[in-house]
Amino acid sequence: MTKKIILITGANTGLGYDLAKGLIKDRKIELIGLVNKKSPVKALLKKVKIIKLDLMNNNEILDLNLKFKNHQIDTIIHCAGGGLGYHSSSINLKKLNDLMQLNFYSIFEINKILINNKKKIKD
Repeated sequence: MTKKIILITGANTGLGYDLAKGLIKDRKIELIGLVNKKSPVKALLKKVKIIKLDLMNNNEILDLNLKFKNHQIDTIIHCAGGGLGYHSSSINLKKLNDLMQLNFYSIFEINKILINNKKKIKD
């Protein structure tokens, strides 16, 4: 039986952690968790393949291409993101760009890398 590979971004906290915790018991699934590079990995996640990543760093995101070159990810669950502690009254263009990097651009790039790798593996 081939295990399905599920990638969860933001697997160290909140919804991403709760999903990993729930899915970790399923022996038909291999979990890969993308977690914040600066966060300690919770004990439960020691059973999960962890990749530490700074979603604010485009070079680290592009390096995922090498890490996933021979992996066919079956499902991607994006739970990473946040507000970076910014308050709406203090938002300026720099902070808005940071929020877009964290919550949109990084996710777009991860999807693009994984979809392109999946196509290469099928061909």
